[in-house]
Amino acid sequence: MRKVFDNNLEHFSVDELDNKEISDLIAFMDNYALWGSRQVLSSEKKMQFIRTDCSRELRSVILETLDSPNIRERIQHILSFDHDPQDRIKSTILTSQLLNLAQIRPDLSILSELLGFDARKSVLEHESKLRDFSLIQNGRITIRSSIFAEYLLKKLIDTAFVIDVMFRCMIRLDSIFSSDELYRDIYKNFSRFRFVEFAIAVEKRRVHMIRYFENLKELSHCRENSLFWLQYAMCRLSLQQYPEAARLFDVAFAFSKKHGYRENRHLNNQYARFLLESRTNSNEYTDYMAAFNKAHSICVKQMHDEPQAQNPYRQAALYYEFIDRRVAQLASGDLLSIFRSCGEVSTFVAKRRSNKTISDAPIVEECGKAMQRATARIRAKLATEGVHV
Repeated sequence: MRKVFDNNLEHFSVDELDNKEISDLIAFMDNYALWGSRQVLSSEKKMQFIRTDCSRELRSVILETLDSPNIRERIQHILSFDHDPQDRIKSTILTSQLLNLAQIRPDLSILSELLGFDARKSVLEHESKLRDFSLIQNGRITIRSSIFAEYLLKKLIDTAFVIDVMFRCMIRLDSIFSSDELYRDIYKNFSRFRFVEFAIAVEKRRVHMIRYFENLKELSHCRENSLFWLQYAMCRLSLQQYPEAARLFDVAFAFSKKHGYRENRHLNNQYARFLLESRTNSNEYTDYMAAFNKAHSICVKQMHDEPQAQNPYRQAALYYEFIDRRVAQLASGDLLSIFRSCGEVSTFVAKRRSNKTISDAPIVEECGKAMQRATARIRAKLATEGVHV
């Protein structure tokens, strides 16, 4: 499609609500009292909530609506299964949605393997009630609405239960890992930071994510896997636990070296992110230039070696925040060096823009704008010291 239109395509998000749509949505939710505790807020504050907290996404607003006390109580009643003392049906529903999240068919035979009991039998015992919100056909079970499935994971089912079920699945997968490529795919998904992050409510991530990764590191197929340690490092990095993240990056690099530097590209890229974010957000470090230079060398090497890659531009876009935070602590020579580094990144951005065989990437444009802001910030600082560039 891009070639047909010579890359002249307009991008817009179908998820984002415009101002009129937000106003109409507020009126609708006011009329049916769907705000829960937010019902008493002014229209301005409701609009700010949708714009900021929900990123203008209808999906996020609906998730908040489902969490209102009235609707929550009704859904809990639907999901209250009698004669299920071991929570087998709840485990089956939860795991089916985790497989959907991993874009893997939630077949009941696979669910039985992962959970260690007959998932098909559990579904048949509660089939009449399950049909209120799920589809049971062709040997699999799926929730009718993806938004409702996300609500189950993040809002309704206790996060500790979600983590326990995921870990029990991982224990089973660890023993059958080599049996089938499908099991290996599930194993990799269930050990990825982004996957775990999506499955857990924001306010509960710190405790539960760390507990989950701490448990995973004891499994045989995680213990010496550099990519697993990278995922754990990303978990700690997301929580701004920089010393812990540094230790985990060291472990990941050690196993990467042991196994011939396999998958080192992702590891290097996230390490560049760690170097920039830790020196920007934490006052525990003073080696600003050494960290910046190492991160920059990783980014430009990847830009050179992988012309279609987007991740190095994503990390380079962090230069501005780093400079804005540390500009007063950097010497004139250091600022001039960073100025040249920003120019080097800008050259790669220009090459990327002019290459019609590579599709547009918003992050590349964002990176280019970040370089402009960074160089302007450096110019302004150097001008106060009588240095003009």
